[in-house]
Amino acid sequence: MQESSRAGGETRMALNPRSDALCARLPASVADELFFPDQMNPRAVERARALCDACPIKALCATLPEPVEARTGYRFGIWGGTTPGERERGVPVCGECGTPTDGLVCLAHVGVAA
Repeated sequence: MQESSRAGGETRMALNPRSDALCARLPASVADELFFPDQMNPRAVERARALCDACPIKALCATLPEPVEARTGYRFGIWGGTTPGERERGVPVCGECGTPTDGLVCLAHVGVAA
Protein backbone atom coordinates (compact mmCIF):
# COMPACT_ATOMS: atom_id res chain seq x y z
CA MET A 1 0.00 0.00 0.00
CA GLN A 2 1.10 3.51 -0.72
CA GLU A 3 0.08 6.58 1.21
CA SER A 4 -1.85 9.19 -0.76
CA SER A 5 -3.30 12.54 0.22
CA ARG A 6 -6.78 13.87 -0.43
CA ALA A 7 -8.16 17.38 -0.42
CA GLY A 8 -8.55 18.65 3.11
CA GLY A 9 -5.39 16.97 4.37
CA GLU A 10 -6.99 13.56 4.82
CA THR A 11 -4.54 10.71 4.26
CA ARG A 12 -5.55 7.27 3.07
CA MET A 13 -3.74 4.21 1.87
CA ALA A 14 -3.85 3.50 -1.88
CA LEU A 15 -3.69 -0.07 -3.09
CA ASN A 16 -0.86 -1.06 -5.41
CA PRO A 17 -1.65 -3.98 -7.76
CA ARG A 18 1.99 -5.06 -7.97
CA SER A 19 2.48 -5.42 -4.23
CA ASP A 20 -0.98 -5.79 -2.67
CA ALA A 21 -2.49 -8.40 -5.01
CA LEU A 22 -2.50 -11.91 -3.60
CA CYS A 23 -1.57 -13.29 -7.03
CA ALA A 24 1.59 -11.15 -7.03
CA ARG A 25 2.90 -13.39 -4.26
CA LEU A 26 2.61 -16.53 -6.39
CA PRO A 27 5.40 -17.84 -8.62
CA ALA A 28 4.78 -16.56 -12.16
CA SER A 29 4.21 -20.03 -13.59
CA VAL A 30 1.55 -20.79 -10.95
CA ALA A 31 -0.22 -17.45 -11.50
CA ASP A 32 -0.18 -17.93 -15.28
CA GLU A 33 -1.71 -21.39 -14.99
CA LEU A 34 -4.32 -20.18 -12.48
CA PHE A 35 -5.46 -16.97 -14.19
CA PHE A 36 -4.78 -17.83 -17.83
CA PRO A 37 -5.88 -21.49 -18.08
CA ASP A 38 -5.69 -23.30 -21.41
CA GLN A 39 -9.41 -24.01 -21.10
CA MET A 40 -11.86 -21.70 -19.34
CA ASN A 41 -13.88 -24.38 -17.58
CA PRO A 42 -15.91 -24.04 -14.36
CA ARG A 43 -13.23 -25.72 -12.22
CA ALA A 44 -10.48 -23.40 -13.51
CA VAL A 45 -12.67 -20.35 -12.90
CA GLU A 46 -13.58 -21.56 -9.41
CA ARG A 47 -9.90 -22.01 -8.49
CA ALA A 48 -8.99 -18.50 -9.62
CA ARG A 49 -12.03 -16.91 -7.98
CA ALA A 50 -11.15 -18.52 -4.65
CA LEU A 51 -7.98 -16.42 -4.55
CA CYS A 52 -9.66 -13.34 -6.05
CA ASP A 53 -12.40 -13.43 -3.41
CA ALA A 54 -9.82 -12.98 -0.64
CA CYS A 55 -7.78 -10.33 -2.47
CA PRO A 56 -7.84 -6.70 -1.27
CA ILE A 57 -7.61 -5.34 -4.83
CA LYS A 58 -10.31 -7.49 -6.43
CA ALA A 59 -12.50 -4.56 -7.57
CA LEU A 60 -9.51 -2.66 -8.99
CA CYS A 61 -8.17 -5.77 -10.70
CA ALA A 62 -11.46 -6.34 -12.53
CA THR A 63 -10.90 -3.01 -14.34
CA LEU A 64 -7.25 -3.57 -15.31
CA PRO A 65 -7.76 -5.43 -18.61
CA GLU A 66 -10.28 -2.89 -19.99
CA PRO A 67 -7.81 -0.70 -21.95
CA VAL A 68 -6.05 -3.66 -23.57
CA GLU A 69 -9.31 -5.47 -24.35
CA ALA A 70 -10.86 -2.31 -25.82
CA ARG A 71 -7.82 -1.70 -28.01
CA THR A 72 -7.30 -5.27 -29.23
CA GLY A 73 -10.82 -6.70 -29.02
CA TYR A 74 -9.25 -9.78 -27.44
CA ARG A 75 -10.34 -10.83 -23.95
CA PHE A 76 -8.16 -13.13 -21.93
CA GLY A 77 -7.62 -14.38 -18.42
CA ILE A 78 -9.46 -14.09 -15.15
CA TRP A 79 -9.16 -10.60 -13.67
CA GLY A 80 -10.73 -9.69 -10.36
CA GLY A 81 -12.75 -12.88 -10.47
CA THR A 82 -14.32 -12.08 -13.87
CA THR A 83 -14.00 -14.26 -16.94
CA PRO A 84 -13.50 -13.00 -20.50
CA GLY A 85 -17.11 -13.91 -21.30
CA GLU A 86 -18.44 -11.96 -18.34
CA ARG A 87 -16.43 -8.91 -19.31
CA GLU A 88 -17.53 -9.21 -22.93
CA ARG A 89 -21.20 -9.41 -21.91
CA GLY A 90 -20.69 -6.51 -19.52
CA VAL A 91 -21.68 -8.50 -16.45
CA PRO A 92 -21.94 -5.91 -13.67
CA VAL A 93 -19.58 -6.23 -10.74
CA CYS A 94 -19.92 -4.88 -7.22
CA GLY A 95 -18.00 -1.60 -6.97
CA GLU A 96 -17.04 -2.43 -3.42
CA CYS A 97 -15.66 -5.95 -3.76
CA GLY A 98 -15.62 -6.79 -7.49
CA THR A 99 -17.93 -9.80 -7.24
CA PRO A 100 -20.05 -10.38 -10.38
CA THR A 101 -23.65 -9.41 -9.56
CA ASP A 102 -27.09 -9.50 -11.13
CA GLY A 103 -26.89 -5.71 -11.33
CA LEU A 104 -29.09 -5.22 -8.29
CA VAL A 105 -27.51 -6.93 -5.31
CA CYS A 106 -24.07 -8.27 -4.52
CA LEU A 107 -24.45 -11.79 -3.19
CA ALA A 108 -21.26 -11.29 -1.17
CA HIS A 109 -23.07 -8.57 0.81
CA VAL A 110 -26.50 -10.18 1.28
CA GLY A 111 -27.32 -10.06 4.96
CA VAL A 112 -24.46 -7.68 5.76
CA ALA A 113 -25.57 -4.61 7.73
CA ALA A 114 -24.84 -1.33 5.99
